[in-house]
Amino acid sequence: MGKKNGFRKLAAILAVLGLALGITGCNNPTNTGNGSIPFVVKAVSTGSAHTVAIRTDGTLWAWGNNTFGQLGDGTTINRYKPVQIGIYANWESVSVGNDIASLRTHTVAIRTDGTLWAWGNNTVGQLGDGTTIGRLSPVQIGTYANWKSVSAGEMYTIATRTDGTLWAWGANWNYQLGDGTFYNRNSPVQVGAGMNWIFVTAGDFHTVAIRDDGTLWAWGSNGNGMGDGTTIPRYSPTQIGVATNWESLAIGRMHTTAIRRDGSLWAWGLNHLGQLGDGTTTDRLSPVQIAAYANWESVSAGMTRTVAIRRGGTLWTWGNNNLNPIQIGMATDWAFVYASDGHTVAVRRDGTLWAWGSNHWGQLGDGTTHHRGIPFKVMITP
Repeated sequence: MGKKNGFRKLAAILAVLGLALGITGCNNPTNTGNGSIPFVVKAVSTGSAHTVAIRTDGTLWAWGNNTFGQLGDGTTINRYKPVQIGIYANWESVSVGNDIASLRTHTVAIRTDGTLWAWGNNTVGQLGDGTTIGRLSPVQIGTYANWKSVSAGEMYTIATRTDGTLWAWGANWNYQLGDGTFYNRNSPVQVGAGMNWIFVTAGDFHTVAIRDDGTLWAWGSNGNGMGDGTTIPRYSPTQIGVATNWESLAIGRMHTTAIRRDGSLWAWGLNHLGQLGDGTTTDRLSPVQIAAYANWESVSAGMTRTVAIRRGGTLWTWGNNNLNPIQIGMATDWAFVYASDGHTVAVRRDGTLWAWGSNHWGQLGDGTTHHRGIPFKVMITP
C-alpha cells in the first residue's frame, strides 16, 4: 500500500505541474538557438532520468543523470545537453533502463554489425558481461554479431537474435527473465527453446513479447495483471489470450499497452490514475480495447500514463488522472514517441527530436533543469 500511495503522490505532482502529459503552457522560454542546429535522430530511448539517442549519421549521444555511468561518456558527471558518446558512427538501436527509486539505470545498444554493447549500473548483472561491475563506457557483451533487438528494464535486459531466439539477463526476483527460475543472471541465458520471437519489451516487474505468428506472451510478477486474467506469477512465457494479430507493445510501471495489426489499441493492468485510457480507474486483468479507433500507429507507456500516435501523425496522451486520450497540440507529423517516469521524448517525420516534462537531471537536453510543459525542439549547441 505504501508503494502505491507513493506512485499516487508522484503522479499527482506531475499532474498539477502538467509536465509529463505535455498539455499545459511552457514554464520556460523556448530555446532560441544561438547557432544551434536541430538534433535529428533515427532512434531514441529514455529512462527515469536520462536520454540516449542515435543521430541519422549513426553517432551516439546522451544526456541527463549520470550517477552510475549510464550516459557512457566515461564519467559520472550529469550532462544537461546532448554529448557524443565515443567516436563510432555505426549505432543502430538503443534502449535505456528504468529505476525511479534510486536511478541505478543502465543502457544497452546494438551496432549495425549486430554486436551488443552495454554500460551503466551492473549491480545484478544487467549489463550481461559476466560481472557485476559497473561500466562508465560501452563494453561489448559476448562475441556474437547477430543481435536483432534489445530492451532494458528495471535492472534487467532482454534481447532477440536474428535467428529468432530470446535471451535475458540481470535481476530475476520477479521471474522477469522467464527462464523458469528466480536466479539473477550476469550473462545472457536463452529463454525457452523457441526461435520465433520478433518483438519483446522489458518492464519493471514483467516482460511481454510477440511471436512471429502474432501471438502475445508474458511472464514475471503478476500482481498488476500481465493480461492472462489472473494475478498468478509466471516463471516462463505464458500466452495471453488467443489473438494472433498483435504487432507492437509497451510496458509502464504496472500496466501494458499494445497495438494489433488492424490498428486497434489495447491495454491492461493497474489503472488507478486512468493510465489505461478506457475512461475508468478500474484495473484490468485482461486486454481491453481503448477507444473505438483502429488507426493507432505506435504507443509508449510511462509510470502512470500512456502516449501514442495515430496514423494521421497526431499525438495523444492519457493517465495522471486524465481517463481518456487527449490530443497534444495540432501537429500531424509525429513519427514515434517514448515516455518515461516523468518526461517524454518524441520524433517528428523530419527526424527532429522534441521533449517535455520533468527535467531535474537535465534529461530534456535543453542545458537547464527547468521543467517543460509543452514539447520543445532539442538542439545541439556548439
